[in-house]
Amino acid sequence: TAFALAEGLVSSGYWKNHSRRKYFYISIGTFIMMNLIGIAIGWGVSSSGEENTLTAMLISITAGSFIYVSVVEILPQETKNIKSARLPIIPIFISFIAGFSLMSMLALYA
Repeated sequence: TAFALAEGLVSSGYWKNHSRRKYFYISIGTFIMMNLIGIAIGWGVSSSGEENTLTAMLISITAGSFIYVSVVEILPQETKNIKSARLPIIPIFISFIAGFSLMSMLALYA
């Protein structure tokens, strides 16, 4: 998520234009503060007694935000890179499936 935010801000010209660089820092600072607030909420939920339903809701919101960022921000840019570099699609697809499988096994056994 942080990579997608920073890449989007840099590619929009917020870093190169010195008069707009303050917006870059404001956006990154807001992102950091929201992460700290999210950590505090998660910490509070995990230390409370009733965490089953609320934990499931928070995890589903978090998973949805990761899927949204990957589909909307990262995937289109990477698709452009693959097409412009004329990379073979089969090794990329195999790597994708291997990464998905490894992360799924990690989720099962962690």
